[in-house]
Amino acid sequence: MLSYAYETCVHADGTVELSLPDLDGVCVLSYSEEAAVGHARHLLHSLLHKWMVAGLPVPKPSRGPKTIDVPFDLALRLALHWHAETPVASGAEDAADELARVISFAEARRRLRPAAGLVARQAVVLNDGGAR
Repeated sequence: MLSYAYETCVHADGTVELSLPDLDGVCVLSYSEEAAVGHARHLLHSLLHKWMVAGLPVPKPSRGPKTIDVPFDLALRLALHWHAETPVASGAEDAADELARVISFAEARRRLRPAAGLVARQAVVLNDGGAR
């Protein structure tokens, strides 16, 4: 489960300040830790969603003794968002394109025929020339 760490600080007047160290400057003040966690949970989920929709970078969570869980659907969207932000290694796509070839059905049949009693099977990309 994906979860973000939080820290609490109780002030002299009894209010509880809850901060999310992974999200710089985000904090919640409340009358109890339970209430602060509830407000912070709602704020965290809203911020993560809005940042993803806006295309902004979303910080990855760190571990801590106290955490706020992220719902599964939001965690899945975050994983996809982080994956999309990861730069592709230089030349990796070009190398993959060089290895992939489109061949005709006739070529595929020729390649898949047993040769000299040996059954040789190869994975091929087929192109029948028609749209599907």
